[in-house]
Amino acid sequence: MTRSHTFVTVLLVAILVYSGLAQAHAPGLSRVELADRGGRLQAFMVFAAADIDAALSLDTNADGELSEREFTAARARIDAFARRALEIRAGGRIVPVESARAALSNSAAVDIALTFPGVTAATVGAPALVHLPRGHRQHVTVQDATGRVVARRMLVDGTAFELTFGVSDSRTGFVDYVAQGIWHILIGADHILFLLTLLLPAVFIYGRRRWQPVSTPAPAFMELGKCVTAFTAAHSITLTLAVFDVIVLPSRLVESTIAVSVIVLCANNLYPLFRASRWSLAFAFGLVHGFGFASVLIDLGLDAGALVVSLLGFNLGVEAGQLAIVALTFPLGYLCRRTRFYEAWVFRGGSLIAGAIAGMWLLERAFDVQLMRLAMPG
Repeated sequence: MTRSHTFVTVLLVAILVYSGLAQAHAPGLSRVELADRGGRLQAFMVFAAADIDAALSLDTNADGELSEREFTAARARIDAFARRALEIRAGGRIVPVESARAALSNSAAVDIALTFPGVTAATVGAPALVHLPRGHRQHVTVQDATGRVVARRMLVDGTAFELTFGVSDSRTGFVDYVAQGIWHILIGADHILFLLTLLLPAVFIYGRRRWQPVSTPAPAFMELGKCVTAFTAAHSITLTLAVFDVIVLPSRLVESTIAVSVIVLCANNLYPLFRASRWSLAFAFGLVHGFGFASVLIDLGLDAGALVVSLLGFNLGVEAGQLAIVALTFPLGYLCRRTRFYEAWVFRGGSLIAGAIAGMWLLERAFDVQLMRLAMPG
């Protein structure tokens, strides 16, 4: 086996293992509204119950839901978490929390309300992020005393930002939304697997009842361009429609159909029905993936004024993440396209394994079960 074959094998195995173990849309986004209210700073925070449970182990009966009884039993630990959930520094010192209140709004969300003494300038950080699942993002919206939004930021573990009340921040958080889009693609195992199964046959053409390697780069680039463009156009359409609340689909339906999209692409790789029009599959399923992407921005609860900026930045980040995946994998596929190794192990073997992983996701999402939890101890 050549060095290029070894590298491709390691890369493929790493991606498939990552996809099998990763949650397709892992919890990792919380919301903070910080406002100047009559000489006091008030912060309202919303966390996914699953994230709080990951930090504090509250779900004692392991049924996947946080009950009022479990919440009440852990009240002391939850209150302690609430008090350190947001950090305000002024003049180099930590501003003490005057009051903290946590409530279970439903089995899927925990609300935290904090009150701080008023300050004119501060550094805002989120030290509790270190206790949440890796990669957790926290979207912060800041209002002045008139209710006007003066800043928006996306915090990650170890980050903070400077804030001066009464002064509007000229930055819109556009770069933060771009970064969030890139991150969403990188942690979205189902999106990555869909792209890979779409890319695998791009270096082939179908003829004489079998896939055959292209002789020059031009056909491969043309096929790749059509598929990626179709996928991008489609998910951009539904991402916009969903974010602006024009079309809303149930999350379980969207996530299940995304799993189906991977299965269908894998099946088409092995038993091609869509040969010269794979771009149509990319477009059709791209519409569904757009609803999956939209869940991130919808969860932020942004006002209309922030939606355009967030949508543009997030979509740009998604495209950047996609292009990075294409740039990494496509050249390797093209170089190895004529080898038996690529056809048998990467193309066919990879399609089989990807289809099996997507099948597991479909069962989990359609029937609300945790197969990986059953398969792995703990």
